[in-house]
Amino acid sequence: MVQPKILFYATIVLLVCVSNATSTPQELALLQWKASLADANSLSSWSSERNSTCCSWFGVTCDAAGHVVELSLPGAGLSCKLDAFNFTAFPNLTKLNLKNNSLTKYRTVGDIGRILYSISIFWKGHDEIFQRTVSLVTGMDLSSNFLTGEIPGGLSNLQRLKFLNVSRNYLSGSIPKGIGDLKFLESLDISWNQLSGTIPSSISNLMYLSSLNLSSNQLSGKIPKGNQLQTLDDPSMYANNSGLCGFPLNIACPGDSKSVPASDEQKEYHKDLEELWLCYWVIAGFIFGIWLWLGVLVFLKPWRVAIFECVDRMLDIVTIVLCC
Repeated sequence: MVQPKILFYATIVLLVCVSNATSTPQELALLQWKASLADANSLSSWSSERNSTCCSWFGVTCDAAGHVVELSLPGAGLSCKLDAFNFTAFPNLTKLNLKNNSLTKYRTVGDIGRILYSISIFWKGHDEIFQRTVSLVTGMDLSSNFLTGEIPGGLSNLQRLKFLNVSRNYLSGSIPKGIGDLKFLESLDISWNQLSGTIPSSISNLMYLSSLNLSSNQLSGKIPKGNQLQTLDDPSMYANNSGLCGFPLNIACPGDSKSVPASDEQKEYHKDLEELWLCYWVIAGFIFGIWLWLGVLVFLKPWRVAIFECVDRMLDIVTIVLCC
């Protein structure tokens, strides 16, 4: 009888130890990335030896179900590449803030593509295809690092992205033509890089854009205009791009049949906007008047009877006049 009891209690102890020692895929992914860092002193709380989940670790935020939804490590002194970070372990990740670190090898956006429903990126001579069920990322701040290379075109698949900041890096190439597919983008900052080429016309499709900074690059050509982009009239957002021209800069583009200063163009735009709003108010007033008239006829019986009697008397008078 003694041996079965000993075996039973030993089994329970073993199961408890195993359950405490088992880490979730999220924790394993974070610990694996920590091990790849050249300096991880700021991540001392990231440890599987402590009796806690990764939700209590520095820079990690979880939802009520224990899923990691935000990773925020600005100025944490991280020096690494993000190749070792397994984004597939974080399908609920919505915000990523790694600004003011020493990140290198610009594959960040491509790797984040792994949590998308589908993304295909042509990278270094071959295609990389990633698949996932949903896209949840809404904010990404990778500013003030040492990222190099081009911005992958697959960035446009981050359909829920609202805030993107990759300023003060060493990015080259052109702005992806599909940047206008980020329909919910509110803030875009890609300043202080080495981007060249023209600004894609699709950027005018960003209807919610309220903050834009493309300054200090090597961009050229005519600045797109229209829609929400027309309301962003601060010239400083395009500063230090010697090849740019057009509104809101006071630089006329070559070949323009009619050169209009930026200030005059802005006044003309606001005038058109005022006329448009006037038309809207006139139409709204007309519709309101019609519905007011119909409401009186439908809901106020005394008024309805009085109006109909008045109309009948007028018809009788007209009939008598015509007969005479």
